[in-house]
Amino acid sequence: MNEAFAVLILLSFLFLNVWWVPHFVASFFSLLAPAVPISPPLPNDIPVNSPGKVQPSMETSYISAEPDPDAVSAAEYTQMERLLVDMQLKQKLLEEIKMPDFALESQGGSVISSRCSETYSRSAFLTFFGFRLMYPSDGPRTVIQDHPVLQPGKCWAFYGGQGTLLISLSHPVSITHVTLDHVPRYNTPTGHIDSAPKDFEVFGMNNENEAGTLLGRFTYDQNGEPTQTFELPSPSDIHHFVKLRVLTNWGQDEYTCLYRFRVHGKMA
Repeated sequence: MNEAFAVLILLSFLFLNVWWVPHFVASFFSLLAPAVPISPPLPNDIPVNSPGKVQPSMETSYISAEPDPDAVSAAEYTQMERLLVDMQLKQKLLEEIKMPDFALESQGGSVISSRCSETYSRSAFLTFFGFRLMYPSDGPRTVIQDHPVLQPGKCWAFYGGQGTLLISLSHPVSITHVTLDHVPRYNTPTGHIDSAPKDFEVFGMNNENEAGTLLGRFTYDQNGEPTQTFELPSPSDIHHFVKLRVLTNWGQDEYTCLYRFRVHGKMA
């Protein structure tokens, strides 16, 4: 009996050494080793060297912190390019037009709305709790406000090709120059500026009810710079008001757009 028990103990010891101990040791050291991701097995139904087989890549992909130029769409690149050109034009104008603007609203200029042409109403609509409202149109004040960059449609539009804008100047001025701005043609959806003023006249006035004195007649060049400054034939007398009368535009029958109008001169 004792001999049989001794044989059983010996067999159990041998079983533990042969099977359990190696597995225990392997499991213990696997806990100490760094984890290595195991790639999923390749499908067995497609031979490894067949044309349809996708080979696993050993290369690591990184996301670059720098923007990929190829990932930028053509439209986005064009828009960025246009904004850059606009900023360059703005800087150029700041360097070239070194004259105060006596029509500027923030400096004290104002528009006499009752003596201006009727504002063109757009056909688009906004909705408010299900009710349709007319799309808000920019009034004549837009023309004497300073905008860092002119955007298509951000203008005062009046009906047809002829219109009038009356401005009360910030100070009494002997007028020497006027400046007319329009959105660049490359910023418009069509690449044209048919709604830009073409021929226009400038009058000096001392009250809003008088006919005024003609100071000059000028033509805005649609193929020229977006901002164009015109010199009067001679400095005017002292005036408190200026009237801009647009005579024609560049082909738009329905409306004309005015983006910015400036008055320069010497304060009395």
